[in-house]
Amino acid sequence: MVPVSECRGCGICCEAYTVVPVLPGDEVPEALLRHDPETGQWGMTHQNGACVAFDRQARTCTIYDIRPQVCREVQRGDCVCRTAHEMTGR
Repeated sequence: MVPVSECRGCGICCEAYTVVPVLPGDEVPEALLRHDPETGQWGMTHQNGACVAFDRQARTCTIYDIRPQVCREVQRGDCVCRTAHEMTGR
C-alpha cells in the first residue's frame, strides 16, 4: 500500500466510493449524473468499480477541471483518503 502521506495521484478515492454526491453549483456533465429516488440526491455513480469520470488506464479524472466540490476537498492523508485505502486494501 502506498503511504497516504505520499499522494501519487493513485485514484483510489475514485475507486472506493460508490456514489460521488453532486451539489448545486457543480458543473458536472449531465450525462454522468444519476438520480437516487430514495434519497432524492444527484451523484456520479460507479461503473466497473470506479467513478464514471475516472479513466482507470491513465489513472486520471476525465473531468478534473470541473470535478465536483466533494472531490476538490479530498486531501492526501485525510479521513476520506485513508478510508478509501482501507476499503480497497491498497
